[in-house]
Amino acid sequence: MNDFTLQSIAADLVPSNYLSVANNARVSRDKQVKVLLEKKKLPEHGWENGTIEYLIDGLALLDSNNFPSRCGVGEREARVVCELVRKRHYGFAHGIGRSGNLTEAQPKAAGSTIMANLTNCLVLDLLREMGIRSCKKALLVPLATGMSVMMVLTALKVSRPEARYVLWSRIDQKSCFKSIVTAGLIPVVIDTVPVEERGDPLLGTNVQAFRDKVEELGAAN
Repeated sequence: MNDFTLQSIAADLVPSNYLSVANNARVSRDKQVKVLLEKKKLPEHGWENGTIEYLIDGLALLDSNNFPSRCGVGEREARVVCELVRKRHYGFAHGIGRSGNLTEAQPKAAGSTIMANLTNCLVLDLLREMGIRSCKKALLVPLATGMSVMMVLTALKVSRPEARYVLWSRIDQKSCFKSIVTAGLIPVVIDTVPVEERGDPLLGTNVQAFRDKVEELGAAN
C-alpha cells in the first residue's frame, strides 16, 4: 500500500477517518524504513517484528522470481517449488553476488542486493559501536565453525607468513583440527589437564604446556 493506492479506496469500503488513522501508522513505518536505508546504521530502538517483516517482504518483491508477470529463462533463475521453503526464506531465492564476487550487485535480485549491502553496513556500524573504530568495511557471510577458523588463520598467515604452527588445546571436535590443516598450517596438539571448578572435575587448558611449547618452537613460528 502507498499513498496513491490508499487514495483510490472507495468510501464504502472503509470510513475515511478510520483509513486516515491506519495510514498514519503506515507512514510511521515507512519513515523507519526510509531512515534505515538512508543512514545505513542500527536504529536507536529495536523494531517490532511487523516492521521487520514489512521491510523484508518489500525487498523480496524486488527480486525477479517474485515479479507478478515475468518468468525469466536463464542459467540462474530462482525457482521455489515448496511453499514451506519460500516462507522460510521470505521469498528470497536468488542469493547474492555475481561471478564469484559476493559484493557484486545481482541484476536479477535488486532486493537481495539491497539486503546484503544493508546488512554489511549494519554489521560495520555495530563493530564501530563496540569500539573498533578503525574498521572500514564488513562482510557478513554464513560460515560454520571450521570454515570461520580457517579464514581467520589464513588472514593471520598473510601478516605472519613465516609462522607454521598452531597450538591447539585438545577437544573432541574435528572442525578446528581440519581448519588448521586446510589453512596449510601444522597443528600442535596440547592435551588438556584436570581442573576443578565449583567442586566439579573438568578438563581445562594446560597454560604452562602452551608457554613451554611457544618457547620450544619460537614465538615467530
